[in-house]
Amino acid sequence: MVGSDQDFITKGTSLLEHNSPAVARLNIVAHGFENSKREVQILKVQQAYNVYKRMLSFYAGSEIIKYISKNNQEQFLAYINDKTPEDSLQDWVNVGGQLIAKDQLEILLDKIRSGTVTGWHQVHQFYEEQGGQYENQKLLHAVSLLLKLDHLRCEDIDSGFLKSLFNRR
Repeated sequence: MVGSDQDFITKGTSLLEHNSPAVARLNIVAHGFENSKREVQILKVQQAYNVYKRMLSFYAGSEIIKYISKNNQEQFLAYINDKTPEDSLQDWVNVGGQLIAKDQLEILLDKIRSGTVTGWHQVHQFYEEQGGQYENQKLLHAVSLLLKLDHLRCEDIDSGFLKSLFNRR
């Protein structure tokens, strides 16, 4: 087969998104799933993909409901339109049991390397600041993920979309 990795990813995503019967005939393998060098064949790929998308939608919906229950729907819609969550899909790092956005951790590490942060007090202050931002970061991450899953823009999220999201099965 000729093509780039991105070509294969694009084609595979298209097949999965359209529930193509061709997926069942493919031999799909993964590397690094076991503590060995052998390939692992992935079975029931279409079903796994569909369930995984449902789990991600559930996560996003749960975060949105949590925010709306503390505030209200209008505040949620204003918040996400103000914060542009499209840019919030990022990697996270478990640092001593606290999840911190990888880019924020890199900033801290750069400050430590450059000598801007010189003591534990400043490191602990960073942890406290990150802990205070975590709920909002998680909401923006969840909304960003939802936008990517459903191929949407922020302005596409309205009360009708939220109703359909909360009624998904």
